[in-house]
Amino acid sequence: SIFYVPGSRIEKLKYIEKVVFQGISKETKLVAFSHTLKGSLILLGIKFYFTRRITITTTIHQLPSLSDKKQRLKRFFYAQFTNKLFAYSEAVKKDWDKHLITKIFRKSIKVNRNGVFLDRLNFIATQIDDEKRLIWIGRDTSWKGLNKFIEIINFDELKDISVLIYVPYGAEDIRKILAGRKLVEIKEGL
Repeated sequence: SIFYVPGSRIEKLKYIEKVVFQGISKETKLVAFSHTLKGSLILLGIKFYFTRRITITTTIHQLPSLSDKKQRLKRFFYAQFTNKLFAYSEAVKKDWDKHLITKIFRKSIKVNRNGVFLDRLNFIATQIDDEKRLIWIGRDTSWKGLNKFIEIINFDELKDISVLIYVPYGAEDIRKILAGRKLVEIKEGL
């Protein structure tokens, strides 16, 4: 099962403890996927405290160079406590590998790209019409590239292509920026 754990860290720990071990024997092998190194550390605590068989898999989403030095060192240290470590892109892996401290800790990292690789999906034959649409889904932050997306969708070559922008907040500001563009839909509330 995949589930989201809401609340404070203590509430998360209690919830994970309750859900993960309810009705499960100590011999059952479990796999936990974490997208934060701190979450992986919490899972490690559960693993040892309850003497359970948990394989912890962690995915790193940020280039270490974007963190301040203290935070970066914590990330490298915490990474030692996951069973499998992945980077979501080749850029993250290269940035991770270039730091000397990774040679000391010797935790290997592999690339596990996010997204959908269409060739792996089983398609049912469907009729696809000629309508094209560019879609942006994500936060309105500089490193996510929304400003570049807005610049690109305003090219003359793309003026007849429908656009959907879906953000968790800030839709009104984006509407103001794109007020003159036709065929644009902006939704809020991921």
